Amino acid sequence: MRNWLLVPVFAALLWQGCAETSSGDDLEGGANEQRDTGGRPSGGGRDSGDEGEQDGAEDPDRDTTEPDESGDANGSQDAGTPSNDGGSPSDTVSPDASAGDDAGTGPIREAALGADPLSIFFSFVSTDPTRLTELVTLRNIGGAPLTLTRISIDPPGIGFQTDILPADFVLDAGLSYELGVGYQPRDATEAEASLIIEHSLPSSPLIIPLTAAEKGGEPAPTDPPGCVRVSPTSLNFGTVVRGSPIPESRTFTISNCGSSDLRISRLDRGSVLFFPTPANFQWTSAPLPMVIAPGAVQTVTVTYEAGRAGLQTGAIDVRTNVTGSETVRVNLRATSEPPPLSELDLKLVLNWDVDGGSDVDFHFVRNSPCNDCYYANMTPDWGVAGDITDDPFLDIDDLQGPGPENINVDELSDGTYRIWVHYYSDTGSGGSGGGGSSTAANATVDVYIGGTLAASYGPQRLNGTSDSWDVATLDWPSGTLTPLNRMFRASATDGCR
Repeated sequence: MRNWLLVPVFAALLWQGCAETSSGDDLEGGANEQRDTGGRPSGGGRDSGDEGEQDGAEDPDRDTTEPDESGDANGSQDAGTPSNDGGSPSDTVSPDASAGDDAGTGPIREAALGADPLSIFFSFVSTDPTRLTELVTLRNIGGAPLTLTRISIDPPGIGFQTDILPADFVLDAGLSYELGVGYQPRDATEAEASLIIEHSLPSSPLIIPLTAAEKGGEPAPTDPPGCVRVSPTSLNFGTVVRGSPIPESRTFTISNCGSSDLRISRLDRGSVLFFPTPANFQWTSAPLPMVIAPGAVQTVTVTYEAGRAGLQTGAIDVRTNVTGSETVRVNLRATSEPPPLSELDLKLVLNWDVDGGSDVDFHFVRNSPCNDCYYANMTPDWGVAGDITDDPFLDIDDLQGPGPENINVDELSDGTYRIWVHYYSDTGSGGSGGGGSSTAANATVDVYIGGTLAASYGPQRLNGTSDSWDVATLDWPSGTLTPLNRMFRASATDGCR
């Protein structure tokens, strides 16, 4: 998987929460209501990593009964899109790169913008004039520079402010920019707005919801104070086979262990290391917002439907009215695996003989209409829309060599397909994507139809990066393979040439 590596200081910031900055004067800036405190660009690296999601899970057995010293029952500052049924993950990564079911799995070689948190909630007591401040970290999680062009708040003039962005600020690959966002109450009413981040990518703008609401106004509760307990705080779905007819299901409970009503305003789709919780995880609960009486318990049901093979992680952020436990996090973890070989219509396997930094990519192209399954389009929706059984899955994408890379299809739709191989990069010998390496690689391709080895191709010599090999065409449902054995030079995105 193509991931970037967070430096220790940045990781500490992400998991401990952003420190509240000092209050300042309220500035009116129209549609660009801002305060000139300046953002702070920070660096990071890129880690080719393992074939799976980063796991941000905490102790899976710890119940949250009391707020911790950080003021967050689980150390979470992330927020997502509120929804009773799990909703849809916020669009915080651009471009989407057609990464399929795994949010955060797969490479992003172009520029891509990530944000954390995915939404911001400010709580205030009556009309306390103190400015409340949070940090939003914008990070280029892709492989090419991008430009932040403009930041604004819509609608303006209701108490939200943001840092002034340097003009046309270029964010290089792997770097991040910390943006201060503040709220100063005007009155005791709720307020909602959007932080709009315009940038140079086609998916611009990136929008982060902002919410502010009064938290005080009622007498302080008598002992025991407001208390929330979530159990368990981690759900592990184990290994789930893709295409299983019934999604895997788990539950957790929210208990009111205090003496006053517990109010659950939202169940948010949290993010783990900038990646929003993937849509493979869905949940249902009583209608939100929900009120839980003292001593009462509510159950939330979470389901997981397997997608691309590998580890997937996520989180549900339970938003409460308990002082010091405004957010309680439930971590999610599951591993997808493809169906057994005997149940697959088609399995393609690519190997090569250079490791230590060589990246040879597998491509499986549907010819009509043309659509390429490869590292930037790992799970294209072919055949019947929304039905994953007729879609190809690039289940293993190896960046370091010598493979394998696997493409699996459960039930292949009728048509003609092309199999080809592209030598993307050889960083081990100083080369890079698109050329620059003189290290040759010998590639082989195996084709399994109905669980049986139907053909083996190669070894084929790839003299250097950008060398490409047209392997064969496949006609379906006849299963006829026609060898091509044709060499050419191409970029990684030339699947529909």
